[in-house]
Amino acid sequence: VGLLAEKLADALDFDDDKKTDLARAAEIYKFDLMTGMVGEFDELQGVMGEHYARLFGENERVATAIREHYMPTSANGNIAKSDVGAVLAIADKLDAIVTFFAANLIPSGSNDPYGLRRAATGVVRTLTTKHWHIALQPVLAEFMAATGAVTA
Repeated sequence: VGLLAEKLADALDFDDDKKTDLARAAEIYKFDLMTGMVGEFDELQGVMGEHYARLFGENERVATAIREHYMPTSANGNIAKSDVGAVLAIADKLDAIVTFFAANLIPSGSNDPYGLRRAATGVVRTLTTKHWHIALQPVLAEFMAATGAVTA
């Protein structure tokens, strides 16, 4: 996800501070999943991550991005407000889509057990809401080449 987030940040001409915070958030954004709190209350994913990040001294932009990377959580859910959170959300969703397609776990009919349609909708909604006009194909091609992901 870090590499994909970096490629997206480059495509969006993020400044160095945003890139640094995005890279840090991408390193630790799922660490709340290791806690019993999130295991017991999955609706706290991201919320607890943001809280823990602050407790461990991460800056505001990193902590917020950790919470926002789950957004949107539904078809009509809120979009990440921060640019760093929005890019992390897009990168996380695109990573899931590419990974599952590469493993030939492709949704069919009404069957979408991994939420890939929801992830794709989240990517599109985030890009359009933020008014970001970037070509994803070159970003994804570079990411797939770097990671060795090949779709079936």
